[in-house]
Amino acid sequence: HLGCQPVFSIISGQVEGPWAEVSRFAEDHQIPTLFPITDLPAELGTLGGYTLYFSRGWFLEADLMLNWLSQEDALDVWQVVDEGSHGDAVTGYFQNQALEVDPRFEIRSFQAAQMSDSQQCSEQSGNGKTALVVWTRNPDVQRIESWRRCAGAGVVMMPAVASDHQDLRVLEQNAELRFSYPFALQNEFYPCLLYTSDAADEEDSV
Repeated sequence: HLGCQPVFSIISGQVEGPWAEVSRFAEDHQIPTLFPITDLPAELGTLGGYTLYFSRGWFLEADLMLNWLSQEDALDVWQVVDEGSHGDAVTGYFQNQALEVDPRFEIRSFQAAQMSDSQQCSEQSGNGKTALVVWTRNPDVQRIESWRRCAGAGVVMMPAVASDHQDLRVLEQNAELRFSYPFALQNEFYPCLLYTSDAADEEDSV
């Protein structure tokens, strides 16, 4: 089809997983690709300049999380990749970037299935400054709460896409719950504390 009717550019497009294969196609055929909707763009510097993104997605969110955690001295971090989230694409970046942000970081990385192993909890217990970072799109709140207890985490962080989940109060009862939104201005970072309109209404009525 491309040979019969050449394409000038690809506008938008959306995937739940990494955009790298589409970027590679755009590079191979020299087709400008503009503003795709993806949490996982090709990492900066791995491909050429034929794809223009709105943001660096989860890679930017990883930077925002690490900056905030460093400022809060929450340097013991457990990051967990939920099944189906394609989070494997960002965990290596998170691990490597942590030492660039703050050499004091200790990052432990797990697949979700590993966190069901009770031995992980008994051998590695956290403290109030321990943070749990979960790369997920559809958070299973009960399961994440069990991971939080396993890690002994006082902070739970997830990417922005997970903030649409409606049943997050279980996590808020026992930990500080934060989401990092994928934008940055003047090199500042803006991790947002989750609150719900229902919670705000209850506070107003007290």
